[in-house]
Amino acid sequence: MNYTVCSKIITHFVFLLFSVLRRQIDPIFPEVMRKSLRNFQF
Repeated sequence: MNYTVCSKIITHFVFLLFSVLRRQIDPIFPEVMRKSLRNFQF
């Protein structure tokens, strides 16, 4: 298989997966950020 074709398919798949994950993570993302920021405070 051609390398550029393979990388294009992988990039497209990653982008699709990221969009789906973002749609599910978005509602809880501020809460998670708040908790992690609280954990990282010194």
